[in-house]
Amino acid sequence: MAHPRRGQRNGAGKNLLAGLLLATAGPVAAASAQAMQSAPMDIAFCLCLQRDIATRQDEMAIRRNAYEASVRDIQDAEAALDRDRPRVNVDDQSQVDGFRRRLDALDALKARLAEVTLPDYQAAITGYNERVAQYTGRCSGALDPNVVEQVRPNLICRMSE
Repeated sequence: MAHPRRGQRNGAGKNLLAGLLLATAGPVAAASAQAMQSAPMDIAFCLCLQRDIATRQDEMAIRRNAYEASVRDIQDAEAALDRDRPRVNVDDQSQVDGFRRRLDALDALKARLAEVTLPDYQAAITGYNERVAQYTGRCSGALDPNVVEQVRPNLICRMSE
């Protein structure tokens, strides 16, 4: 007898973040041909944005790793259930109960992925992309390296969400 959960897959991973991730490894390093920025307050703001982008990129990597680990756990649990399903003696209630507990554990993993892990990952990506867009909008020109070196030692960043 097939269990109604058999064959169900968590659709959250199939179209994961399609189009949402604009992130690349170095968006803050690119400078356009626009005028060089030399106002200390503007440069301080851009330097703070660079720091915040790096922090958000790290957070995004942590969330991505958590998401990928959850997906692997689900895939492993599904493979183990598929492998063990034919061996369950349906006349032995303890085997049936044990298998049901494993199915329930799989359901819990899928629920956590869909309700916690994936939204956390998506929020990290969104926050990162918003900061990159802010940086691109405000700091797309080159920063005067002399002013950068004057501002950097005393830089205090308090970035709001």
